[in-house]
Amino acid sequence: MGKPGTASEFTASGAMHDAKEAWLEKVFSESQGIWRWWQTTSKGKAKPSDKIEFETIALSDGVEEKFFHGAPDSNKKNNS
Repeated sequence: MGKPGTASEFTASGAMHDAKEAWLEKVFSESQGIWRWWQTTSKGKAKPSDKIEFETIALSDGVEEKFFHGAPDSNKKNNS
């Protein structure tokens, strides 16, 4: 949140909701851009399930960016 406080305080003040809504807006606006691109460049007709796939990937990427940004890559093998 960028300021001291508890989750309960942020929820009561509405700050938690505002932060969540801003994050979701960012994630879905990115997926909409990819969806528009896919509709114009895909061979054949883009399916509604493609849009859901892009939104799912955007949510997953958004969570990864939010919570794992800068964390060690858990997919890398430890060579020691």
